Amino acid sequence: MKPSFVIILFIGMATLYSCDAINPIACTEEFRSISLEVTGGTLDQTYTIQSNGDTVKQDKAPFSGSFYTVLDDSFQEQLEGEVEDFRFVGLIGDSVVVDEDYRIGADECHIFKESGATAVSL
Repeated sequence: MKPSFVIILFIGMATLYSCDAINPIACTEEFRSISLEVTGGTLDQTYTIQSNGDTVKQDKAPFSGSFYTVLDDSFQEQLEGEVEDFRFVGLIGDSVVVDEDYRIGADECHIFKESGATAVSL
């Protein structure tokens, strides 16, 4: 192979595998979520309140035993480069039994938790 072809091939491959030609970021394909483990009971309903007052409904059952989703990567674009306050609320019947504050942000790829509980006991 001629050296110029090898150089062009290398540049083409590098461009193909980067997310951003100026600042290449290699994001994983995983879908991340921030969760809360609740022991001592099963929550009937959960939701997360954003700092602007909007409510994020969690219509899903706990994703594994007693772990409940606070927020997931579906908010990555909305939070990218920012950090916001959230409040996770869990109910049994009509009673609020979990009320936890979180600071959550996102980079170019995923959300991340700055602060907030990982587990609570009812």
